[in-house]
Amino acid sequence: MTTRAKIAHWITIGCLAYCAGLYVANGLEKNWIDAFAITFWSFLAFMVYQRPKSWGFWVGLFLLFVIPIQTWLWQLAVTRLSPEQKAAQGVNESWAMFSLSVLPLVAGGICGIALRWVCPAQEKQPQA
Repeated sequence: MTTRAKIAHWITIGCLAYCAGLYVANGLEKNWIDAFAITFWSFLAFMVYQRPKSWGFWVGLFLLFVIPIQTWLWQLAVTRLSPEQKAAQGVNESWAMFSLSVLPLVAGGICGIALRWVCPAQEKQPQA
């Protein structure tokens, strides 16, 4: 793998691990949704690690697709909640803070898509 491919590969895996780590860092509430989220993000990281050329492109598209959904949900939280609800749920109204929270998704998405072209083709193993 070339140096560019290695950098894009590890940035994508790091961003996926960051997404999984957010659920761990925020404290597991011992419900199935948190366990599913950690499993899902870890599975994507593992598959990009194993097959960067084929899985990296689709995971990159998925990460970029998550950004508008997250933006829409954040906009709903900012505009529809009362000030008391915002304080209780810890909603930050700053666009700068929201942009920083989306930055790993952007970096992982771009690097994941780039893996399609910078990663060398998988060599077929000769059959014995």
